[in-house]
This record gives sequence, C-alpha cells and structure tokens, in this order.
Amino acid sequence: MVAALILPDPEDPTDAPLVELKFHLFLYLPSPPGPRTSRRVLDLYFQTWGDPFKAYAPTSFGYRTSDWNPAIRARFLNSELPRLRTRHWGYAFTDGKLVDSWQIQFHGFKPASEPGVASFFRFDFDRNVDLARFVSFAEALLTAFPAVLSGSGGYYFQGLPRNKAVSSYSAIFALAKRYWGVEVRDIDRTVEHAYEGFKCVSWLTVVGEQLGQRAPDSLQIGMRAATRHVERAGNHMFQAGATPILGDVNRQESLNHYT
Repeated sequence: MVAALILPDPEDPTDAPLVELKFHLFLYLPSPPGPRTSRRVLDLYFQTWGDPFKAYAPTSFGYRTSDWNPAIRARFLNSELPRLRTRHWGYAFTDGKLVDSWQIQFHGFKPASEPGVASFFRFDFDRNVDLARFVSFAEALLTAFPAVLSGSGGYYFQGLPRNKAVSSYSAIFALAKRYWGVEVRDIDRTVEHAYEGFKCVSWLTVVGEQLGQRAPDSLQIGMRAATRHVERAGNHMFQAGATPILGDVNRQESLNHYT
C-alpha cells in the first residue's frame, strides 16, 4: 500500500486537493476515436473494472455533467455513442469522489480544423490499483485501437487545471523535483507534441508502430533494458521494474529501471 500524498486546497480543504498522487494510463492516438473503437474500449474497461461511475459529460465546452446509472449507460452505448464525431468528439466519466477518484476521458481533435493535435484516451485510478490487472488491461488496449502513437502508465500527480491552475501546477512542480518516478502532465500542451515522440519513460511506456519505425535501434535497446516487453498489433509496451516507484530523491530511491 502506498501512503497518501495529497496537498489540500488551503482556501477550501473540503474541496478537491490542489495535488493528489494517482495512478493513470494515458494513450495518445493519431486520429479521433470513432464509435466502434470507443465502444470496444469502454466494453473492455467495464469487463475489467466494473462500472464505478456516477456522472458523465461531453468534452465539448460548456456542457454540465449528467447522472450515470445502468439505464443511462445502456442508452448512451446504444444511442448516444454511435453519434460520436458529429456533435460531440469525446466524453468524460467520473465516480464523483474528491479523492481517490476513478475517471475515463477521451477526446478526438478534428483533423480539418485542429491538424497536428493528437487525440487521446485517459484512465485515472487510485494510487493502490491492482497492478496485475492494470498491466493486463494496458496490454489488451494495445489491440483495441487501429493505431496508437504512444502512452504511459504509472504514478502521476493530478492537479486542478482550471480555477486553481497556477497554485496547483506550482505545487506539482515542487513535488516533481523530489519524486522523479511520478509523471506530470498538461493535456492541452502534450497533445500538441505527441506526433514528435513519446513523452517520457514511465513504469509502463508505450511506443506505437509509427514512432517505433523511426528509431528501430532504440526499440531494441528498450527491449533489452525493460523488465518486461510485449508487442501487440505493432505497438510496444515496456515495463520498468516489477512495481512502480515514486523515485524519491530525498530517500535516494533507485531509478535504475527507469533510466
């Protein structure tokens, strides 16, 4: 069990924290996910983890969350999701918890009006998620998409990117200087550069076929260095160490598997 690493909001300790240590899986995609791909991924998620969600909303700007329950899920999968990439290009689902929340978010950027921006699927878990099930889920996802650019899985610092962005990201920056094994991210920025290469080495690092073909020698080096390597549908997943680490430099925690 990993101890909680949470920085509460000093202005409202009862609200969502400024920073929280979470576990995530993030995949960058070369094209917007369509209805069939998204249905395949959601079905895989529900089969693996069940359905913990209480609310959902389109990722289109200005939409509020709506309730989520078994009846609404059936309506969404059968009627709403098939219209993906018409009015809406993605959705977000949450269990409503302020701490240790589980979330899914996926969004497709329009090729004509938003060229060069990578689409994505994001899965957030609590910091003590079942690791064996997590790895199996990540591996299965490699074959769920027509193509993957890159991705990562492991610890990350979740912040508040909207109304508390400045104070939240400042706190994340300070923590990241100590915990080198924990990923940080700004989705709005990283999607603009995902075609250039993979973001960083994480506990799980995914390199898609398109990026892997640019540097086959680097793939071979990664295969030799990884604790575990799998290839599915041309996508490579490298695992660094048997378990993820925080990489606490104050405690001189070794980062050998990550470097």
